[in-house]
Amino acid sequence: SDVALYPNPVVDDLVRVSVPMGINFVLEVYDVTGRRMMVREGNSEELSSFNTTSLRNGQYMLRITSGAQVTTHKFVVQR
Repeated sequence: SDVALYPNPVVDDLVRVSVPMGINFVLEVYDVTGRRMMVREGNSEELSSFNTTSLRNGQYMLRITSGAQVTTHKFVVQR
C-alpha cells in the first residue's frame, strides 16, 4: 500500500516506482492478455524506475512482489 507508480499515463519512456526503503522486490509487467512482458528484480535503492520502450501503447498491470506481499497497479502507455 506504500507503493506509488508515476507518471500514469506514461508519456515518455520511463516509469518511476516509489516503494518503502530497504525492501527487496520483483517487478513484473503484464499486458491485457496476461502475457508477462518484463521482469525486474532488486531493492528500493537499486530499482526505482523501469524503461517502457519495449511496450506498445495500451494498458498494463504492474505486479510488485515483496516477500509474501503482492500488489498490482494498472498503468497506461500513451506516447
